[in-house]
Amino acid sequence: MTYTYPFTAFIGQDLMRLGLLLNAVNSKIGGMLIRGEKGTGKSTVVRALAAILPEIDVVEACPFQCNFHAADLMCPYCRKAEVLLPPTKSINLAERKLRTMPTGGTTPLCAGMALGLKIAKKALQRKRVPWPRIVLITDGRANIGLEKIKDGTPLPLHEEVLSMAKSIGKENHIRSLVLDTEEKQPAALGMAREIARRMNARRVPIHGLQPKSIVEALLE
Repeated sequence: MTYTYPFTAFIGQDLMRLGLLLNAVNSKIGGMLIRGEKGTGKSTVVRALAAILPEIDVVEACPFQCNFHAADLMCPYCRKAEVLLPPTKSINLAERKLRTMPTGGTTPLCAGMALGLKIAKKALQRKRVPWPRIVLITDGRANIGLEKIKDGTPLPLHEEVLSMAKSIGKENHIRSLVLDTEEKQPAALGMAREIARRMNARRVPIHGLQPKSIVEALLE
């Protein structure tokens, strides 16, 4: 059995203990650096504090271990969407990227849609493709937003997503397809269906979907 020295039993090192407690209360501080001679209790006091803190759900692969349920406290890493693979004609490269794509963590749906629209517009401006296509794979649920403001108040997540969907739908030269991954259940919200409607996109349920169906939907 591993014994952890009680945090409240430490005497001295007031500034170090105060810094640790402040970081435990407010993660926005961003951590602290502890330096000192060997044997001054640095690791012991940190382990002591960690032992009495409650367990939390953290965002997978986040370097700051953001709290999954505290969207307002998340770091920029968890709030953003990123391009894993720029537009390419290489099917093999796309397959490799898809197989190694990280999953879990936050769902910055609005940020991802905005980034997809930006890439499609850029392809259209460069005349690389006459009809850029956006394929959105989603159940319509987001847990992190762009913090858009309307009348001095942050937009709710679902309104933010639907607003972005409407912006995509206004682009006459960009075609869209929504692959709806929402489970069929009585409590289903139908958000992906509404997103597809705002995007002027065809919606295809993911259940029983075949590759041929996706190709046919994209070529319509």
